[in-house]
Amino acid sequence: MAAAGVLCAAGGIGGGGIYVTVLMVAGGLRVRDAVPLSKSVVFIGSIASLILNLRKATATRESLIDYHVCRVVVPGALVGTYLGVILNSIVPGWAVLLALVGILIAISYMILQTTWQQYAEEEHLRRLPQLPKASDSNVSKDTVPEVSALWKTHEVQQYTATDLLLSAVMLLVVVTGSAFRHHAIRCQIAPEAERLKACHHPSLFWLDANTLMTWMQTPSTAAFIKVFFFAGPLIFCVTVLACVVTNLVKIGWSPALALKFSLMSMTTGCLAGFVGIGGGLIFSPYFLLMGLEPATAVATSSTCVIFTSSSTTFQYLLTDRIIVSLMLLYGLVNWVSSYAGTSMVHHLQDQLSTRRSFITGIVSLGVLISTLLAVRELIFEAPRSTQVPHQLGAVFKFQGSPAHPCPEVSCASTATMPMVRWLLLPLVVAYPTPPEQTADQLEIMERARARAKVASAAATPSVLAFFDSTPFRQMLKDCCSAVADLPADELLQRYRAEAQVAELAHALPATKQQRTPSVDVTISELGKMAWFPNEFQEAMLHGQNGSSQGSEISDDAMKEIFGCKAFTGAQPTWEEASSRLIYVAHNLRRLDTGSEPHFGDFTVIFNSSRMKDAVLIAPYDTGMYTMKCLHPDLHPGNISLQNLAGPHGPPHMPDLNCSAWSKDRKVDVPVGTLDYLDHLILPNLWSPINSSVTNETVLDAARVLFSRSAISGIDYRSVPAIAQRERNDYFESNVLANPPLPGAVKLGIGNFASLFGTDKGLDLQQIASKFQWPLFWAYGEGIQTGPHPPQGPSQPSQKQTLNRRFADPSIVNVSNATISSAAAQQFQTVWNEAKKLRQVRPITDDDLSKWWESLSEQVQVAPVSATSCAQPHHCIGVTLSGHDCMCKQTLDKVKKVENVETESFTV
Repeated sequence: MAAAGVLCAAGGIGGGGIYVTVLMVAGGLRVRDAVPLSKSVVFIGSIASLILNLRKATATRESLIDYHVCRVVVPGALVGTYLGVILNSIVPGWAVLLALVGILIAISYMILQTTWQQYAEEEHLRRLPQLPKASDSNVSKDTVPEVSALWKTHEVQQYTATDLLLSAVMLLVVVTGSAFRHHAIRCQIAPEAERLKACHHPSLFWLDANTLMTWMQTPSTAAFIKVFFFAGPLIFCVTVLACVVTNLVKIGWSPALALKFSLMSMTTGCLAGFVGIGGGLIFSPYFLLMGLEPATAVATSSTCVIFTSSSTTFQYLLTDRIIVSLMLLYGLVNWVSSYAGTSMVHHLQDQLSTRRSFITGIVSLGVLISTLLAVRELIFEAPRSTQVPHQLGAVFKFQGSPAHPCPEVSCASTATMPMVRWLLLPLVVAYPTPPEQTADQLEIMERARARAKVASAAATPSVLAFFDSTPFRQMLKDCCSAVADLPADELLQRYRAEAQVAELAHALPATKQQRTPSVDVTISELGKMAWFPNEFQEAMLHGQNGSSQGSEISDDAMKEIFGCKAFTGAQPTWEEASSRLIYVAHNLRRLDTGSEPHFGDFTVIFNSSRMKDAVLIAPYDTGMYTMKCLHPDLHPGNISLQNLAGPHGPPHMPDLNCSAWSKDRKVDVPVGTLDYLDHLILPNLWSPINSSVTNETVLDAARVLFSRSAISGIDYRSVPAIAQRERNDYFESNVLANPPLPGAVKLGIGNFASLFGTDKGLDLQQIASKFQWPLFWAYGEGIQTGPHPPQGPSQPSQKQTLNRRFADPSIVNVSNATISSAAAQQFQTVWNEAKKLRQVRPITDDDLSKWWESLSEQVQVAPVSATSCAQPHHCIGVTLSGHDCMCKQTLDKVKKVENVETESFTV
């Protein structure tokens, strides 16, 4: 970046084209994110060049800058930047890159040709020493366009107060008009739940959010705002341009020449906003072609670049497209390098005034390098794996504004920057990517495994006796007749087998604004991670103290139930945070959402075979158990659970049977593992049964488990409805590791109610594609599903079947399934319908039901069971229609077996 800054400043080319390609090639940014950042870097560097150019004096004029050219170029350029920024947000990224390559190739040809012509002329003059020095101008006199003659006629040019005022006003009108129009549209189309936030962007601090919301929900007013703030800045700048052209014609410019400069400036401004060039890539070569002296062309170009770069920078900044931290970092580097480059061209101009080709050659070199980099990026454009740990983005808060929903474009906040790794090495050292299991985690697992083995063997007779009891057998006959006559030991074997393959589910929120039990990674953040962070790591990555963010319940549970070491200080060290665990729900009851629906919008299912030796199992939700049974005096309000349902309290807090696995407020039953868990079976059934407050018995809990799990062999479509309280009766099978991504995750499940047809849903599809995760959609409990609370006071929800899940069409890329074109088209059609409706009003359960029914061609699936597939650990679902196993494969294997009937099936 520093070398590019010197070169670009010396050539007067701004550097946007070079910076865009450098940020894409070396920085790993997509073109949509590189363009806004490059504009801000160019803007900061151009200020240094302007300062030096204003101070530079020559023998023939008071300034190197041709202010007549600036006056005609600036208004048109501002018009172009306004249009270019809009184009950048709606045109596909590959088209932006293709346009950049085409422009650079054309400019490279023209400027190299000009350099060669100047060099040839200079060499010819050098071989004629007898000619007077004035012959230089005499020889070229007939070939210099009229603009050069005009400049010589008006040698003394000064900028005026009117110039400064008009320039500032035009810049202000363009920037504010663009930003206001952008946020007004966002306010109009934002979903109901996000509308207030979208209408109250920080840049609109001067306007009440409710006022803007009212305006944009009134069709006539909204139409006026969109038209006025689109056409108004354009009309104003064009009016100024017309006045400038009129004045230039009066002093000798031809109308044709003024028109040429006007059209060139509009085109350049549009390309500056569209593809990210600073403007100098066109200004400087064009001024040279029009006959300006090289030093004058460079200085004038640098001045014009200030307006194109500042206009685009502030437009992108106020619409949350710029990574502010990187802008400041790279901007500082460019400031210094631009100062050096401009000083160099002044030196060359003083020492080598007869060798114009030297300065023109610098311009040529900058354009050529930029062209080669852009061509390379176009040829090798492909998804990049971001290797920099996510903590860099977290520490530097790579985001414009948390209120921006980023509906049309890739937000700058989604970018991670490989180049920053070296510049910010101390931070990388502070928060390095942790090992898959730390020494403390390995020690805890070894100790827990030994205890679990003993406890499981000791508990086996009690479990068998319970399974053989008459009341239990009668319960099985009522709910699960297919297994009612199986011997107790066979039932236990089935239980163990299903526990081995049942989904290990962790739900996470779509955004940080959603209420969840603890600090958690979000969908967009997950796409940048090299591992799956626990809540304490996530808090530290965001500059928070994880031990004081409502996580005291988690901390107590991890220490007293799972044996994690206490933190040595008020805030954990990175090593201590990396030795904690990730909370996971064991989906034996086969919820379509995987985890309890209110825990998050997106559920990751960990690869149980990969993480088997890192799983520690508690018989019940340890957060509720810690609050209710271990420390009821310390956590009377249960802060974490209140986060799930807002000010009205948790949706339903069970009164637990504390004697099920604790005694005298001490844990009495050790945690288990996937291999040793017999001692957890009865405590799991007994924990929610408190006979003093409910009429239920342990047989009721057993009925729910056996009637919904695959232990009984009941078809997934026939499982009974389950109450919200009963959904909490899961094994808490936590992962005591730092699971590496993407390999530690088996599949993902999106919340149909909150994500289908949304921008976050699209983000989810992109992340699943990047990580090659099979993606499914779960209906859950409809509009009530997700971490956001229902409207009004919290009430226990009605029983729901929670057995509706289908495969995203992208499943064909990572599995042995083949989705029909009709199904894929149907999915996209319903998605678009959902997207449009969400922009108009809040959705209802009737809307969700209609969309779901319209997706009849999709592959409906059930979770994998121990007996449904030959290799259940490698499979991701079982189709409801044909009971076919849908199994995950590498891309190479998918390509090899796509035509083999025994390993693929078509829907």
